Amino acid sequence: MPERQLLDRLRDLSDQAIGQSRLSHTSFLSPAQQAEAEVWLNKNRIAHAFSGGYDGAERQMGFIFPEQMADQDLNDHDIVQMIHALDLKAPVRSAVQLSHRDYLGSLLALGIRREQIGDILVRKNGATVLMTAAMASFVESHLERVGSLQVSVTSVALTDIAGSEKNSELLRITVTSPRLDKIAASGFSIARTQMVDLIRSGAVQVNWQEELHPDRVVTIGSMISLRGHGRICLKEEEGFSRKKKQIIILERFL
Repeated sequence: MPERQLLDRLRDLSDQAIGQSRLSHTSFLSPAQQAEAEVWLNKNRIAHAFSGGYDGAERQMGFIFPEQMADQDLNDHDIVQMIHALDLKAPVRSAVQLSHRDYLGSLLALGIRREQIGDILVRKNGATVLMTAAMASFVESHLERVGSLQVSVTSVALTDIAGSEKNSELLRITVTSPRLDKIAASGFSIARTQMVDLIRSGAVQVNWQEELHPDRVVTIGSMISLRGHGRICLKEEEGFSRKKKQIIILERFL
């Protein structure tokens, strides 16, 4: 969804929430879209919250509160009516391991739009899929295969969902300063001069926002994305080396 379209949608939803005194919500938003929405909603002082159906969800829906609900927590509302979880199970003894792309492709092949689907938590011989409640019954009735495998589809409670196993590794790097170009070059194993060019070309995001300045200082907790290379997260700082360089622990998502 383009930024202009997202902001127009937020404006409409906010008018609905305030004018009709009811909770309104977006479709599932990517982390970058959530960041854009957060800026606009805070700027306009509109009470809101985000949820993807479980703690730690990456793709989340934005919930906009009417004025009388502004001081309430999202958990006070029945979001189970808006977000639904489906458990997809493949044959246990199958030698084929289905990927995130397999599950997403099969869902999109049913005519479902990407924004109607939240996280897809892949595990061995199955996956849990978050989606809008409006689409859940349709998927239960129509999804029979994922890739080359037949799957069973059942509903699961949001409270039973656990995050997927992260495919990541920890890296211990040393840098003279926590500049974006230096951190990203070490984290993605790319020469710093090349990384500078990539940043200036718009290939790098920091906390889901495009960053064009190689000398930006990044802090612990920041997420750095490089187009075509995945993401790294600054986990913690471990002080300084004997050569007075900062020691930083990164998590690189593979």
